[in-house]
Amino acid sequence: MNKLLLAVCVIAMSAGCARRGRAPVASAMAAHPTNTVSALRAQLSGHLDRARGCFTEARLRDPNASGLVHYAFTIEPSGRVQDVEIDAWSADSDMLAACVRSRMVSLYFDPAPPRDVRIERTFVVCPDEERGLCRLGLAGGPTDLMQRVAEGLDERTAALEACAERVGETSAILDVRLELGPDGRIMEGQLHRAAPEGTPLARCAVGPLLGARVAGEHPGETTQLRYVYRLGGGPDSRTASR
Repeated sequence: MNKLLLAVCVIAMSAGCARRGRAPVASAMAAHPTNTVSALRAQLSGHLDRARGCFTEARLRDPNASGLVHYAFTIEPSGRVQDVEIDAWSADSDMLAACVRSRMVSLYFDPAPPRDVRIERTFVVCPDEERGLCRLGLAGGPTDLMQRVAEGLDERTAALEACAERVGETSAILDVRLELGPDGRIMEGQLHRAAPEGTPLARCAVGPLLGARVAGEHPGETTQLRYVYRLGGGPDSRTASR
């Protein structure tokens, strides 16, 4: 499974990656006339739709395909795109990342900003686009074990959604670290990152998952797991470098 680089920038939906000479989208576009700003925003919206189209292809293979994609690129004053970075987490991460990259590298913006602007987008696609829990990634062991862990975690869906309802928050993406004990039970866990940052749903991230049991053969030793999921439903996240 492709490594999902969620540290600092990836699901970090409220923080950007600062690079010298690159301006935030808001400040860079503010230097343009109103019609130029509108055109640039419209182009960005269309490009996000192009990236989403890769999930359309994935769903031809699997109608229940879900996943997370983070992509970032720099718009140069020439209108061309450079420094394309793609991180994807899905059942077929490599293919998904390759699809998104192929659609990003040839982008062209006209009109373009007066100086380099770093753009970042993170979006999720789930079978239920509006509401509900959606598993975006699970890693830490062989495929067979991960399938059984997923089934065990699914048993905790009702508890997670009940917690979300009590909190009353719309949605969040939660990246947690879990510890699977030798007896096949989720023993401990810790929230690694949440998006949006500071979401009240962070209090639901780990507790409802503790005690989940994995059926079948147990690993015989403590196994560290990474679980990324969406709790609730909501819009895509978008950030720009600062």
